[in-house]
Amino acid sequence: MCGFSGVTTGDHHQYREALVELTTDEDIISGNIDASIQTITEIAATVLDVPRVNIWLFNEDRTHLRCIDQFDTQTETHSNGQELSVSVCPAYINALQSSRILDVTDVYSDSRTAELYEQYFESYNIAALLDATIRSEGEVIGVICHEHIGGHDNGLTRKSSLLATSPT
Repeated sequence: MCGFSGVTTGDHHQYREALVELTTDEDIISGNIDASIQTITEIAATVLDVPRVNIWLFNEDRTHLRCIDQFDTQTETHSNGQELSVSVCPAYINALQSSRILDVTDVYSDSRTAELYEQYFESYNIAALLDATIRSEGEVIGVICHEHIGGHDNGLTRKSSLLATSPT
């Protein structure tokens, strides 16, 4: 085991390789934002071994979260544009404001995410998630969502310590 609770040496090595890949990626270095975002979601899906990763940003008046990239490992496709109204998920928004990481093993029963079950999780068969807030100058401007499809996944819990060390 390495210094992260529940994270194996192999996990830590894969995480370090991902950081090297991110810091040497030509699109990221050159400032190609669209391609960089796709690279980030692909690497996150691989490192955390989840079938879907999304990056959502608040709009200017903070009334909606807009998906700027969704990577689906099963189809190896990227999509974007979906919006969620913050008015339908105040507990989730409050949780994002108060926590850097949301580790949810059951999106249906967790009070932070239950309000999104019918609107979002059910239609995509999402059972668990690991979310990390994206902050600018201390303010939450978005979230990167790592989604587990199907049954509950307690394996995301051990990966949450990797996210806790990331500069989000």
